Amino acid sequence: MPTIACEIPTRLPQASVDCSQYMGLIGQQQHVTSTITERTTITSSATITIDVTTTRNLTITRTFTAPENVRTEIVPLPGAGTVKKRQPVATIPEYASWCSGASRFTSACSCIGVTGTPVATGTVSHTTIISSTITIPETETVYSTETRTNTSPVTTTSTPPEIVRSVYRFKVRGVSGGDTIYLSSNGPGPVDVVEQNTEATYFTVPITGGALMLDIDPTTKAMAAGDGSSAASVQFSDGDAGGSLHQLQCSLGAGNALQCSHSGTAMFWGENFGYLLISPNVGDPDFDRDLTLTAYDWSL
Repeated sequence: MPTIACEIPTRLPQASVDCSQYMGLIGQQQHVTSTITERTTITSSATITIDVTTTRNLTITRTFTAPENVRTEIVPLPGAGTVKKRQPVATIPEYASWCSGASRFTSACSCIGVTGTPVATGTVSHTTIISSTITIPETETVYSTETRTNTSPVTTTSTPPEIVRSVYRFKVRGVSGGDTIYLSSNGPGPVDVVEQNTEATYFTVPITGGALMLDIDPTTKAMAAGDGSSAASVQFSDGDAGGSLHQLQCSLGAGNALQCSHSGTAMFWGENFGYLLISPNVGDPDFDRDLTLTAYDWSL
């Protein structure tokens, strides 16, 4: 029958050491694969801040704190999970080879008070509080002002300024020896003596006296050649013909008589070959007949 370790007192110290090593290796081999799980509780608290909202010219600032949100997550530890390690192989000492296997050797070790120590697994718990702030950018509402201009047609009634005439406007006729003649002119050139009223034309003269002019062409004026010392024909011109013509100065006198002077000399009217003449002498021999001229059909 084999001898077990507990029956040999002299081997007990060495056997105790051998059993401790053997049992330790056996325990590590039995628990060499372990799983460690980290359980983390995360508490999340969010603060939402609305900076500025401008509406209808009112500025409002509001801050909202979101309710606390607690959630639990399982987070593996760095390097955690299934761990496998290589361990030394547990062998039975040679002097205990008669124990016929590991079970009898461990039984013998238990007899001397050496047993295996189990390897514990553990759960690690961490609590992490996470605070996050959400900021909403400023929202601004801008109102624009539109200006509309309605243009309505405007009717303007204007009253023309009152025309104040400063000249007389009239026709001229003459009487000589019981005959009636009329003056006519259609532009620059000699003044015609005609016999029909329908052929008479209008003339003008300033109320205060001045140039005798054509109504149809106010730029033309009655003029006569020479210095007024002798008879000369009357003609309308817009110039002085190089100094050979001089403007007559005329006015309406008593009884609407047309009176004119030439170079400061009072003149008398005459007619010769159908043209109007003037002369400083009454009954000038160059006249076919003497004329007394008066204005008629006149107006201001």
